[in-house]
Amino acid sequence: MKYQSKKDPEIFAALDFQNEKTKTYRMIYLTGDKAGYSFEVSASTLKRWWEQVNATKEEVDAEIINTPYHPDVTPHYIPKPQSVIEYEENKKRKRYNNDLPDFDNMVEDLMPSIRKVNKDYVLLKDSATAIWRKGTRIDVNADSIILEKCVKQGLKSTENKDKDRPFRITIVTIDDYEKLKKAILN
Repeated sequence: MKYQSKKDPEIFAALDFQNEKTKTYRMIYLTGDKAGYSFEVSASTLKRWWEQVNATKEEVDAEIINTPYHPDVTPHYIPKPQSVIEYEENKKRKRYNNDLPDFDNMVEDLMPSIRKVNKDYVLLKDSATAIWRKGTRIDVNADSIILEKCVKQGLKSTENKDKDRPFRITIVTIDDYEKLKKAILN
């Protein structure tokens, strides 16, 4: 906003900053021997000794041009396209075997034989066997007690480097899971 001095009509000043807390205004001289210098006045002094004048179109344009641009930076939610959802589900299916029960359901199925439930695996009561639910399979790190029961059900094992659980049985199908369940619960 542009103001004209009531003491000297040749002097003009522009409002630079208004401090709401102290109710003072910072003004900048536009004309006269102090042109370019700033000064502060109280609200009552501004009202008494300065008169607001209408700005010309050029001054209004200059003020608009010199106003900093503040873009709307509000985040906008863009829903995922169906093709992206399908792609992610397909990719997840490749990394996760949905035919086998998830960890919580596996714990529920085997609860009578479980001694301890940890974050990613369970330990069985009567042996040192640990059962892990991985993304595409269930790994059973078994001792000789559980191995005998699993072999009787038709499951195959491989060597494991753990001395307490020297045998590994890998479950990838629901039929093998049912055989494992029978072996552990009987």
